[in-house]
Amino acid sequence: GMETRGFVSRLLKNGALDTSFGQNGVHFVQAPPGGIYLGGVSLGAKGTILVGGSHTLDGKTAMAAWRLTRTGATDATFGVNGIARTPTSEYTRFLDITATKDRLYGVGFQHNGGGQDDVA
Repeated sequence: GMETRGFVSRLLKNGALDTSFGQNGVHFVQAPPGGIYLGGVSLGAKGTILVGGSHTLDGKTAMAAWRLTRTGATDATFGVNGIARTPTSEYTRFLDITATKDRLYGVGFQHNGGGQDDVA
């Protein structure tokens, strides 16, 4: 069957993949079983890379964030094995994120099941 994976890549000034990042310029974002959506990226403290989106597990989609090291490896000290998943009773997703020295801010939406999307 077909598999969909999220990824983060780093490019050089000339547009070529930076092969010193991740595996040959690409880091495939891992998550526990379930679907993922990546919607935003931000640079964090000490060159870390923060990625926002959502993760679906057991039929429930929750806003999620991943943190990578500056070299494109999963930062296992963040959340649980590199992913901070925030389940709610509703469908939630980060569309974009930004970081300050000690905080991560996300913007996204919540789908309440009644045919409306609420901006978060």
